[in-house]
Amino acid sequence: MDELLGEFIAETREMMDALQGEIVAWEADPADRARLDAIFRFVHTVKGNCGFFDFPQLAALSHAAEDALADVRSGQRKPDPALVDAVLAIIDRVAAMMAMIEAGTPIEDGDDSALIDALAPGGATVERADEGNAALNAPQAAVSSGAAAAQRSVRIPVGLMDSLMSAVSDMVLARNETARRLSAAEVQPEARTSFDRLSAILADVREHVTRMRMQRLDPLFRNIPRVVRDLAQELDRQVLVDIDPGDVELDREIIEMIRDPLMHIVRNAVDHGIEPPSARLAAGKRETGILSVCASQSGNQVEIQITDDGKGIDAERLVARAVAAGIVGEAEGRGMPREMAFALMFEPGLSTAHSVTAVSGRGVGMDVVRANVEKAGGTIAISSTPGAGTAITLRLPMTLSIMPALTIRQAGQTFAIPRAVVEEIIRPEELGVALTELGQGCIAHHRGMRLPCVALGEVLGLGNSSAPRGDSALVIVKLNQTDHFAIAVDRVLDHQELVVKPLSRAVLNVGLYCGSSLLDDGQPLLMLDAGSIARAAGIDFTQPHVGDAAEERGHAHSRPGLPVMLFTGLDRRLRAIRMDVVRRVETFSRADLRRDVDPPQAVIGDAILPLAGLEGGRIPRGDVSILRLHDGHGEAGLVVREVLDIATMDGEIARSRPGSAIEGTAMVNGRSVELVNAYHLFATLGCVGDPAKMPVCRLPESDPWFANFLRPLVESAGYRVVGEGDADKADLAFAPDPGVKKRKSAKAANTVWLRDTADGEGGDGRSVYRYDRLALLAALHAVRKGAVA
Repeated sequence: MDELLGEFIAETREMMDALQGEIVAWEADPADRARLDAIFRFVHTVKGNCGFFDFPQLAALSHAAEDALADVRSGQRKPDPALVDAVLAIIDRVAAMMAMIEAGTPIEDGDDSALIDALAPGGATVERADEGNAALNAPQAAVSSGAAAAQRSVRIPVGLMDSLMSAVSDMVLARNETARRLSAAEVQPEARTSFDRLSAILADVREHVTRMRMQRLDPLFRNIPRVVRDLAQELDRQVLVDIDPGDVELDREIIEMIRDPLMHIVRNAVDHGIEPPSARLAAGKRETGILSVCASQSGNQVEIQITDDGKGIDAERLVARAVAAGIVGEAEGRGMPREMAFALMFEPGLSTAHSVTAVSGRGVGMDVVRANVEKAGGTIAISSTPGAGTAITLRLPMTLSIMPALTIRQAGQTFAIPRAVVEEIIRPEELGVALTELGQGCIAHHRGMRLPCVALGEVLGLGNSSAPRGDSALVIVKLNQTDHFAIAVDRVLDHQELVVKPLSRAVLNVGLYCGSSLLDDGQPLLMLDAGSIARAAGIDFTQPHVGDAAEERGHAHSRPGLPVMLFTGLDRRLRAIRMDVVRRVETFSRADLRRDVDPPQAVIGDAILPLAGLEGGRIPRGDVSILRLHDGHGEAGLVVREVLDIATMDGEIARSRPGSAIEGTAMVNGRSVELVNAYHLFATLGCVGDPAKMPVCRLPESDPWFANFLRPLVESAGYRVVGEGDADKADLAFAPDPGVKKRKSAKAANTVWLRDTADGEGGDGRSVYRYDRLALLAALHAVRKGAVA
C-alpha cells in the first residue's frame, strides 16, 4: 500500500505541475475548452484515487469541483471569474492536503464547505491561498516538520534507466577484465583491497539499478474489474472478479509487453468461458461466474494465472474448426490428444465463436498473445476441463535487463538461450538417446518421449551443419506443457546471468533472436528465441509426432506390439508399414521421377529405385517423399503424401485375403489403419537385390550379343554379371556352344551353352537355343535356387 500511495502522490504532483500553466491560461480565457478538459481530468483522477485510499475530505472537494466543471463542459453553465477562483482555490487546497499526506501527517479536520459552496452559481467569492492564509500555512508547517521522514519519488524515462543499466553492465565487464589482469600481475595488497571494495560497491549499484526497473503488479491488475464489469453487462453475464497480485514485482518493460495480452485473455474468459446465468443454472452452477487472476513468484520467474469456472474448452469442436480451416488434416485431427488440441488456439485465423462480434469471432488474438509473451521471454500454458473451467498460465522472467541464460557453442560461435525454457541438457551417447531420421527432420527418443530434434547450425545457416549427430549435445526446450523439442548444439558452455540489451531492427527482423549481451571477456553474443527456432525448423506441434510420456509408459507395461510407421498415401488414406522394412525417409524432385516405365522409377542419389504407391492420387507439387524400403536383398520406394509418426500396432490384425496389397487392418491410437503388405509390394516390383548377396553370372566380353541381348535378361533375373577376366567365383556361365567335343570349363559352377539354331541337338542336353527365353529363364531360376539355398 505504501508503494501505491507513493505512486498516487507522484502522479498527482506531476499532473499539478503540468496544470500550472493551464490554470493561469484558463483564468485568462475561461472559454478555452481544451484547458477546461485538462483540469476536469485532473480532478476526476484525484476523486477516483481518493475513493481507493479513503481520503473523504479530498474526495469531497474533488467531487464538487468535478460536478461544477461537468456542468460547464455540458453547456449548462457558463464559466465566470467566480467559478475559476473557486476551482483554483480547491486545487490549492488539494495541493496542501497532498503535502500533508506525503509528510505522513494526518489531514487536519477543517470545514471545506465554504470552498464547495463557492462552486455553486452565485456563490460567495473565495480568496486564493497565500502566505497570509492561516488555513494553508498550518499544512505547510506540517510538511516542513515531516519532510525528513517523507519518502519522495521522481519519474524518469525507461530509456534513461536502460542507458544507466547498460553503463553499469559495461562497468562490470571492465571490472572483470581488470580482475583478470590483477590476478596475472603482482600487485600490492592495498590495491587488491581497494579493488575488492570497488567491486562490492559496483555490485550494490547494479542491484539498485535493477530494482529501479521493478514494479508491483497492482497497477497491471487495477483495470481488470472495470473491463470485466463493462464486458459482462454487454454480454449479459454475471461475473465476480477475484484478484490477488501477491507480493510480486516485474520489470516495467515486461508489464507493458503483457498488458494487452492479459486483457485479451480476461476478455476471452468472459466471452468464451463464463456462461450466461440461465446456462449456468441449467448446468447446476450458481448464476455468478468467478474469474480469478493471481500472481506468484518462484525464484527468478513470475507466474500469472487466469482461471474461470465456465464451460471449459471443447477440444473436439476446436479440432473440427481447425480441420475446416485447413490448419490440420482430417487424419491428424482424429484422436488428437487434448493438450495438442488446446495448442490449436494459438493458430492464426482460428476462432470458436459462432459469429463475429465486436468482442470475438475474427480469429485474431491468441496467436498475438503467445507471440508477445514469448517476446517477453515467457511461456503460456492452457489447461481446461469441460464443464468446470479453464486456466491459462503465463510464466515470465522477473526482468529483461538481467536474464538467467544457458550459453552454448555452435560452429565456433557463442549463443545464449533463456534458462526459463531449458528443461534438460543431455548427451545421446551417454544416456542412450536414439536419433531417428523422419522425413526431412529428426526425432530424439528420450524417456518415453519422441521429441522433434533441430540442428541449430542448420537453422542458423552456419557452415555445413545438417542433421544432429550422436556426439551433439541436446538442449531440451519446453515452450509450454505440451510443446517440447530438442536443439542439437556442438557444446554447452555454462549457466550465466546476462545483461540483455535490445537488438537493432536489422537483426530483429531475422526473427530468430530476442536480444544481445556481452560475456565477461567482452565477447558479444545473441540470445536465441526458442519459439522462433522451432517455427524456422518447420516443427508443427499440432502433429502427433511428439509422444506423451505417460502414454508411452503405459504401453511399456502392455504386451509387445508391432512397430509401424504411419503415413498418408497419395489417395489421403491412413496407412502403416512395418518399421523393420523401412530403411529411411527421403525426398526427391519430380524431375527425377519416371512414370513411363514399368514399374515407375526414381533416381535417389546414385541409385534407381522402383516405386510403388503412385496409384490413386496426384503427386504433390515440389519435392516428393518416399519410404526407402529394403528386404535384406534389394530396395524399393513407396511414395507417400506425408509421414506422420512412429507408433505401435497393438491388438489383432484383421487379415485381408491372401495376395492382397493390404496385409490387414488394425487400430492405432483409436484409428483404423491399413497395414501395407511388404511381401506383395516387393514381389510386384521385382526388386533388384543387394549386389553382395546376388548370385554371379559370367558372360563373354568379346561377343556383343551377350552384352546387348543376354545381359539384360540375366540381370532382371537377379544375377550380378561379371566378365571372363573377373576373378570372382561365378555360380553360372553362358558361352557359345562349340560342340560337345570342344566344350571346356567356363570358370563357373554351372555352364549353359548357347547354340545358334532352334532345331539343333545339345548332345548331353546342356545346350540351349539362344532365343529360347523360357529355357534361359528356367536355367537361371534353377541355378539361382541352388545358389541361394
